[in-house]
Amino acid sequence: MPDHLHVLIAGALDTSDMIFFAARFKQVTAFEGKRLFGKTLWQTHFYDHIVRGDEASESIAAYIWWNPVRKGLCSDAREYPHSGSDTVEWKRTFLTAPEWTPPWKVSVRVRKSS
Repeated sequence: MPDHLHVLIAGALDTSDMIFFAARFKQVTAFEGKRLFGKTLWQTHFYDHIVRGDEASESIAAYIWWNPVRKGLCSDAREYPHSGSDTVEWKRTFLTAPEWTPPWKVSVRVRKSS
């Protein structure tokens, strides 16, 4: 995406720390962004979602890969040059849009008391 980043990471150890990873990633890339482009690269905060055991990480990954299509940046997810994976051959695996919905897009129904 031109103005934000989606990343699905999995900790290799029980002691893996996603918050530390995100902070360190932002620190290293912000330094390079400032050096190369003279601009601030990241916002102060980020949104994170911990994938629970009942959620299929493959669906979440497919959601991320199809995001450029939903945003009109390309017509096929395989065409977007900034997508990829170090662990999944996604261009052959996820040829259809996912059914997963991010938690922040799930509408909540509130019951009115009588």
